[in-house]
Amino acid sequence: MNRTIAAAFALCLLVTGSLLADDFRGTLVSSVTVPDPSASDETARFSLGYLEIGSIDIAPGTRFLQGIEIEFRIPKAVQSFPGSYVFILYKNVSPTPESGVLGYSGTQILMQVPQRISTIVQMPIVENSTLKPTPYTVLLKGPVKPDDFPIALFVMPVMKGLPTEVEKAVFSVRVKPLFSDEGALKLDFVYPEGKEGKPVSVFIDNRKISGPIDDIILKTGLHYLKLSADDFRDEVRTFSIDPGKEIDLKIALQDITPILFLEAPENARVLLDNEKLDFPAKNSFQVAAGDHTVVFKVGDYTISRVISIQKAKTYKVSLNIQIDVQEN
Repeated sequence: MNRTIAAAFALCLLVTGSLLADDFRGTLVSSVTVPDPSASDETARFSLGYLEIGSIDIAPGTRFLQGIEIEFRIPKAVQSFPGSYVFILYKNVSPTPESGVLGYSGTQILMQVPQRISTIVQMPIVENSTLKPTPYTVLLKGPVKPDDFPIALFVMPVMKGLPTEVEKAVFSVRVKPLFSDEGALKLDFVYPEGKEGKPVSVFIDNRKISGPIDDIILKTGLHYLKLSADDFRDEVRTFSIDPGKEIDLKIALQDITPILFLEAPENARVLLDNEKLDFPAKNSFQVAAGDHTVVFKVGDYTISRVISIQKAKTYKVSLNIQIDVQEN
């Protein structure tokens, strides 16, 4: 079969690929799962040769995953023989691909003749995905449902008499997860002692969050967070949501109860609003906002001072006794 006839035959296969179960035979050389947690970009990579199979699965429970992208790269040795190979994608593969098994059946979802050095296929796995066709990608029309995985990628020659270096060529495959433009925020509060469970109002982008705060679904991009409460300081944060990512944000809430620090001789007695304080065993005390009277007593000496206390403030009241000696 010459090259022209082989290419025409391959294109015919591309158009008339069956949606019924087909039998195919090959050797499993790679099994990958996406997203791939071992890769920084969560992309899986492997290589395929003549009549070899790559198994592709999706990690169970992956949130916001709307599809996968498969890039199939032609090695240099094959570029001089266009139309000599096709790659085929199967779903509902039986039995599940594993080493030592050569015969399989599956429903063909794509048979593609590589026309460029790199061919990119985007495969939605949910209805109403936001994936769009481009001049550089092949977009499958219908979704391949998660239950149809794992899928099998199979490389098959359609031309006879190929040189040895072409028959032994290795094709590079990249499988990338495609996420929707959403992610999730998990908020966690660290409360001051004795203030656990006090109400906190949460605003994101000036919108009050009325539901649970441990799984807030947000669009990708930069967001503005504000916390407001009667018992704590207001908090402001900015954070970013990446596609398909879940982020944890832990915030230590700051008590707004005013703190009063005292400094005085150890033999001093201190009263606050006529109540004796445990001074000097303690030198800091939480007080309510408002006007308060502090009284120091040292022996027969008494001095008092009225102070105005505001929320979220810290106050230090010191008693200094000193003797001034002047000589004329």
